[in-house]
Parts: sequence; structure tokens; C-alpha cells
Amino acid sequence: GVSVSAPLRALVHYQKGATGAGNWVTPENSIPLDAWVHVVTTRDSSIAANAPILYINGAAQALTTPSVQVGPTADETGASFSIGNWKTVTQDYNDAFPGKIKDARVYNRILSAEEVSSLYAGGAVTDGLVFHGMFVQPSRLAEYVDHALTSDMNETVNVNWTVGKTKGQ
Repeated sequence: GVSVSAPLRALVHYQKGATGAGNWVTPENSIPLDAWVHVVTTRDSSIAANAPILYINGAAQALTTPSVQVGPTADETGASFSIGNWKTVTQDYNDAFPGKIKDARVYNRILSAEEVSSLYAGGAVTDGLVFHGMFVQPSRLAEYVDHALTSDMNETVNVNWTVGKTKGQ
């Protein structure tokens, strides 16, 4: 998973290994305050030694590795998937993301640098897209920006061949 480390304002990519988790961190202050940030993380986790590539606003980041993944990547079958919060053995969705998230996507393959650049520029990459989070039609965006959501406002969720269930948080 990926999280924002405060107060460092850095991204952290976490991957559980059979006997030890790996953590990879972007530079301190790589996440600006009070600005939208386009974030992509991708990793070939079939080999424990492979590092992820984290992109911020289309640019690959230099990473530090506070801990190296030990052992093969842990099986995640049946694991919870969440965006903006997390559930672990000791935490039950009790640390909400202190910002706004839009246009969340999950792909079932590794994206190339060119595809990440296209996404950052507003392009579409649909090959391998298995989840596209809630979004609002562009023609209705003004109704939603800086307004509280009400029960009569509609959102759309694109889920393409995804196995699992959603959890209302």
C-alpha cells in the first residue's frame, strides 16, 4: 500500500514479505501542502528485491529504503483493500487520510513511465484498469467542488472485473 508520512510529507510504499515488510519512501517534503498531487505507484513484487517506482506529478522519485522486504511477497488473497484509511490487526479504520482523494484507479499490470505521464496530463489508460473510484461527470463538477455531499447527489463508481466488496467508510 501507499501512505503519506506526516510530518515528512513523503509517500511510503509498504509491501508485506513472508518474514519482513519492505518500505520505500520518497524524499522529505515531496508532497506539497494545499495542492492537488497526482500519485502513481507501481511495482513488480514477484521478486522481493524489486523496488517500486513512485511518481509524483508524473515524475519518478528517488527512494530510500528504511526496511528491505524479506522473503517472497505475502499472499494477499482475501486482504482488505482501502483508499484513504487502513485496517490492520491493531487498527480498524481509525486513521483517516487528512486530505481529499479523487480519481483513484487500480490496474492489474505495471504502468509504463509514458502511461503515467499520459495520466498526469489527463489522458486515458484503460488497458488493465480493474477499479476506477468514485467520480463526477465533468459537466456537473461545479455542483460538487467545495460543496458538502448530500444524499441526493449522485456519484459513479467504475468497477471492471473486480473481485471483492466495497466498504462504506
